[in-house]
Amino acid sequence: MIIHRDIIQGTEAWDKIRYGKIGGTKSGGLFKDSDALFYELLAEHTEPFEPNYDVFETPAMLRGHELEPQARYELGQYVGVEFGEVGWLQCENNPIVGISPDGISVCETIMCELKCLGAKKHVEVALTDGIHKDYLYQLVHYFTVNPKLETLYFAAYRPENQYRSLVVREVKANTVLNVGTDKKPVNMSVLDLVETSQIAAKIMKQRIDEAIENMKF
Repeated sequence: MIIHRDIIQGTEAWDKIRYGKIGGTKSGGLFKDSDALFYELLAEHTEPFEPNYDVFETPAMLRGHELEPQARYELGQYVGVEFGEVGWLQCENNPIVGISPDGISVCETIMCELKCLGAKKHVEVALTDGIHKDYLYQLVHYFTVNPKLETLYFAAYRPENQYRSLVVREVKANTVLNVGTDKKPVNMSVLDLVETSQIAAKIMKQRIDEAIENMKF
């Protein structure tokens, strides 16, 4: 794992290093029977990066950016870990795989994913046993990128909620996640899901390389 500490999330340099790569938000595409992620990545690999200064940030996105430092502090106090900030973690085994973590310990074995959600989603997450289905693959991706990772904390932070302003879930390599549905559960360990994502990412890289060769005149 290569750590890019000098890159600040949200900057042009950050957008550039993520260009053409599978980060946390795209990681679910590795588990879908669809070519959508392949074509998105291929398009980025066949055209140079151009900064987009007209990106519109929704109120929810702005709220998340504003609350994230406090959420990181509150989680750190709760679990007794000091989380530092880095811009990008690059997987050494696959150049198209990486992640922008919300926090990482000095020893690099503990990380966190933070969500500053709206009122409805926050209580939904709070009342969900284990990990909410919307965030499963994003959390697995942390383990895919960082082979040293032992504990990942998922935290939802909403200071307005008077009963559960901070919701914390702990994820380890042997944690079992349901990637199916409530009626038809499919239970797999994080470690097994990581293996699946690594294989899928390797195939994705090969497909991209082959497609680029076929596109050359």
